[in-house]
Amino acid sequence: MSSITVGVYLGKKDRLVRYWYEILPKGQFPMLVKYCIQSYLRSNFFPLQSICDAEVLKEQIQQKNEYAPTQRNVTFTSEDGPIYQWIKSLESGYRSEEIKNILKETVVHTLLNDQPIIPVHGMGQASYIEDPQKLTLLKKENGQVEEDRVENQAKPKGVSHLVNYLG
Repeated sequence: MSSITVGVYLGKKDRLVRYWYEILPKGQFPMLVKYCIQSYLRSNFFPLQSICDAEVLKEQIQQKNEYAPTQRNVTFTSEDGPIYQWIKSLESGYRSEEIKNILKETVVHTLLNDQPIIPVHGMGQASYIEDPQKLTLLKKENGQVEEDRVENQAKPKGVSHLVNYLG
């Protein structure tokens, strides 16, 4: 059985995820990371509010405590199925960053926001299929349909949708 261990480093720039880590029940981080990734790959957010108290997290944020950086290892095995395949598809040096991005979005949308929001899989190198109906529905709610029609007419087809990760 093959496995991949990712060291998820929580430093100064990861304050939100670090504050969340501090309120977790001891030993639950690796399992919750997997649940968050699994939900994210299914275009959902894992309901962290069922595990953590949002008010306690908000108090942590207001106190602005400085915690020493920490690294927590999360081991993914082939038994993790799609999660393992997704981790395996990421370039080695970017795995921790991608995990932290998912965790940050999940924390924000489940513990700090009052409205549930569907995640957009624009992060990283993982592939996904965009559902035009869902996208149009979301854009209608936000009043962006007309703007996009104008933009789409002006844009040439090609690789303009690719993201530049170099800055």
